[in-house]
Amino acid sequence: MASNEETTPISAVVVDELIDAVAVPVTIATPVEAEQQQQQQQPAAAEASGVSLTMSTEFSVYSSTLGVDTMVGINLQAPPAPSDADRAPVDCVVVSDVSGSMRGPKMDLLKSTCKLLLDEFVTKDRAGLVTFDTDVKERYLLQSVNAAGRDKAKSVVDGFRPGSSTNLSGGCFAGIQQLLSTENTKGRVRTVLLMTDGQANQGLRTSKQIIPILTNMLQDSGISLHTFGYGSDHDSELLRQISTAGNGSYYFVEGVDDIRSAFGDCLGGMLSVVAQNLEVELEAINGATITNIHHKNAVMLEENKRYKVPFADLYGEEQRDVLVGMHLPSCDTPMKDDTMKEAQVLRATLRYIDVLAAKPMNQSTSVGACRIVEVNKEDVVQNQSLALQATRIRVADTLETARAKAEAGDLASAREMIESTRKEVKEVSDRSAGSEEAEEMLPTFEDDLRECAEGLVSREAYTKVSKKMTYLAEGHYQQRCMESETISAPLPPPGSSSWGLFGGGGGGGPVGSSAPQLSAPSGLRKNAYRTKGKSAKASKFSGFSED
Repeated sequence: MASNEETTPISAVVVDELIDAVAVPVTIATPVEAEQQQQQQQPAAAEASGVSLTMSTEFSVYSSTLGVDTMVGINLQAPPAPSDADRAPVDCVVVSDVSGSMRGPKMDLLKSTCKLLLDEFVTKDRAGLVTFDTDVKERYLLQSVNAAGRDKAKSVVDGFRPGSSTNLSGGCFAGIQQLLSTENTKGRVRTVLLMTDGQANQGLRTSKQIIPILTNMLQDSGISLHTFGYGSDHDSELLRQISTAGNGSYYFVEGVDDIRSAFGDCLGGMLSVVAQNLEVELEAINGATITNIHHKNAVMLEENKRYKVPFADLYGEEQRDVLVGMHLPSCDTPMKDDTMKEAQVLRATLRYIDVLAAKPMNQSTSVGACRIVEVNKEDVVQNQSLALQATRIRVADTLETARAKAEAGDLASAREMIESTRKEVKEVSDRSAGSEEAEEMLPTFEDDLRECAEGLVSREAYTKVSKKMTYLAEGHYQQRCMESETISAPLPPPGSSSWGLFGGGGGGGPVGSSAPQLSAPSGLRKNAYRTKGKSAKASKFSGFSED
């Protein structure tokens, strides 16, 4: 049962479960057949110029003589991202760690990336700068990024110098307060970017101390807080909790080459926000009951009947999916038409702020279940989109639980859990061959599970993958790209004419040298949730050309 504290993990949708749900053998249609039959079902939808709300049942037909347990899917789809000219104005405060550990290449790259960020803002945007080491300093109060303002802000960035300790909480609170102290006109996107490479060792230091204050500061503020952890020494769990409380993303920046792509990915989202303060209210109707809401943010309003699921914002092209476990009671009268009033089982109401129109939006729809007396094998078609979403949640649950086991020292159980889920993903892939949606999502699931499994062979290997498991799990839960990892291509052989382009000096090593072959970042790692806006900015910041 979903509550305002936790939800029950969902397992992958497998054939045995489907058979139990409808009490007859199930036909797993080919992708083309499934698409045709599901189009005939015409899932309930409420379309608007902004976010669309669509609902669909797990199966095409159910028995009317039996009570059945099933799932209903709720899908929110954002419209395309606006153009740069039409996008919402942004208020952004960059909070930078300038403690002693940021000395050297990290500080140089932080400065250059901050300047790139400032170059992306225009006069309608406002930016502010805060730094922290032992002390917290408001270097540049939030103001318009016109030509003069940009030059002044860049000059401030040039003055960043590494200092001493790490007062992370003080820097975080100061960045938020700078936004809270500034007039918030309608339709502005308000964001704090918090960057650190170490552990909090000044001010408040633990999540139990920081999160309650942070939550109170951010309540009803409309502010998103994104965190960036550089290297292996930062507290990934604290940064994840901060970003979750701040309705933002946690980025693990493994190497200096990834700092630019992390900034770019985050900026691409920030500049493409189309909706904020979203909330879906769900109500079971006509005797149906809700048995579970497979979402971490689900809040119970009335047990088994009414729930709400909040979302902070949506970027252009993003989608959000909620799976609702339901019990449908037997019914005396068959209902072949699932659009009948009596056939409806779940009502959904979506409320949000349309950022571009700067006004609140409200829309509702419901979904019905087709109920017949005799259910034949050929009548039952599984909703493949819901099966894929169930697999997504399964992958996220696995990564989160496996990391907890690994942290407790049980690498073997963690690896076994991941390998088991890899097999389930392979089974779903085999059943979904030819599905465009599956081809987009499943390779990312497999890549993430494989990389994490490879990092569980030893304690040494795990230290290199533990933080990755944190942000990958959160990305799957949120259906949002929040990674900065780049992929590399081998450098040309030492001595070749192009060797000097990669910083190897004019001639590099001698031809035929046995020196190790280096590599250079050449693109962004595949991510099923990366939108065009995120891809464009991350590629631009990293110096890559888009595919």
